[in-house]
Amino acid sequence: MGSDDISLGSIGIKILDTFQVLNTAQQDGITPHFQRFRLWAHGLGLFQHGHASLDYRVRDAEVVKARLAEMLNTLQEHLENTLSIVRGDRPPFEEQVNERGDDDGSLSDTSTSSVASTTSSSSNSSIEPVYELEFRQRAIINTIDALYTLAAKIRNNRNRTQKTMNELLRRLPSHEREEHIRHREQVEIAIVAYLQRQDLLRHLHQFDLKSSGLTYDSMVEKYASESNFLVKRTGIANARRKQQFIYWKEHAKRIARVTIPKPVQRPSEDLATKIPQAAPDQLQVMPQELLGASSHDVSAPSLPEHSLATSATRLDDSLVRFDDTQSTVSFRSQVSAATTAQGNKIYWPPPPLELEDNGFFICPYCKTICSRKYLASDTWCSHLMHDLEPYHCTYQDCQEPNRLYGSYHDWRDHESTHVRVWHCYFHDFEFDTQQEYIHHMEQQHPDSKSEHLSPELMAAAFRPSHRPLRDCPLCPTRFSTLQEMHDHIKHHLERLARCCLPTDPSDDHEDQISGHSLDS
Repeated sequence: MGSDDISLGSIGIKILDTFQVLNTAQQDGITPHFQRFRLWAHGLGLFQHGHASLDYRVRDAEVVKARLAEMLNTLQEHLENTLSIVRGDRPPFEEQVNERGDDDGSLSDTSTSSVASTTSSSSNSSIEPVYELEFRQRAIINTIDALYTLAAKIRNNRNRTQKTMNELLRRLPSHEREEHIRHREQVEIAIVAYLQRQDLLRHLHQFDLKSSGLTYDSMVEKYASESNFLVKRTGIANARRKQQFIYWKEHAKRIARVTIPKPVQRPSEDLATKIPQAAPDQLQVMPQELLGASSHDVSAPSLPEHSLATSATRLDDSLVRFDDTQSTVSFRSQVSAATTAQGNKIYWPPPPLELEDNGFFICPYCKTICSRKYLASDTWCSHLMHDLEPYHCTYQDCQEPNRLYGSYHDWRDHESTHVRVWHCYFHDFEFDTQQEYIHHMEQQHPDSKSEHLSPELMAAAFRPSHRPLRDCPLCPTRFSTLQEMHDHIKHHLERLARCCLPTDPSDDHEDQISGHSLDS
């Protein structure tokens, strides 16, 4: 069967059915695993239809889809074997071995065979015997752990595509959307201008305005006016950042509103007498606090026949690797430990203090599943950077002025494309124009002129400069090194983007007033 023929949602329904019957049977220890599976399934949209479904997300990632199907089928196999023992359809294997005295290999499935060989060898040695139900429970735990690990890779924030404001607000009618975006951007531009004025005033004693030919008023006009191109660009970026956090929260709520499908009635005559029944409402409610949704959002419509007004991000196989943690944990070199020459430091919110029993937690900002590795300070800060995407181009003539970057290195690579110069192969000289470079080669290196003026070497000589070519575009500061320039401007961008992080990600009221509380 090809990956296109596999329906992860259908496998998930079977697993849910078996879990619910086992939970009704009050099988020891099954309830926590049931809740873990439901949390995992809701987080990835396993029970959704259409564009919101996990099947849609991995439609082009055949390797990932095949791995998910393998894990889900393995989980279902262990659950089915557990259920057959609980219902009394067959005794556990250790009892069969005791009755027969040996292993005739009559059980067909591979996992049962592994129990058989282990139990049979244990009966002839001093090794503690393995009981099948215990074996099945350990296998269920390990399989769900593996599903969570893969989910952290699938939902990793490095794999997301950037959405425009139009896409983030597509639920608004088109005739209202444009005016809403324009208003939000104007508000954010005004906020950035205000923050800039405050920062300039705070560090006024550190600026040499006289040598810069500036007065206080002209400095404010140059670096903190709403007409400044970079203030405008930052305000537009902040409007998008804030809307992105609202979008993630609403997306998580829409996913959480889907009621878990009811179990399929199993054709067993005496099942009702063997298994004590639990109240239906104990089985159908998904714990909202596990999904990051508010407690008042308990009521939920049943599983929709059509797609919700949300779409899962398309996953590329090449972005998910199973043999390392690179796709799960961001590089520490991208972490911001920004402390400027003035001694300013940006403080970022700490990671959540509590983990679920499975060692994973839902990020309060992007609502993705994160492993315990994100609790490390540097790794958590790097995750926040990818959520916030605090960097954007600071050159006025950029062809991608509104593109955001969650990685300092990606941003710096982009910035360097605006300061390309011609480099001499023999000296540590840089030339701003091609004509200056050619003149230097003709005068200083006439013997190698023909070779180094070839189209190939001319193109190779045109690369980013190693020296700072400008002053800070956001304050009257000059630099002596390129690293100093990048670190200083990076701090400005992070400082201005920091206010976009929700102060309380779990507070729904904050989203409702975020567009109004700052207007004044």
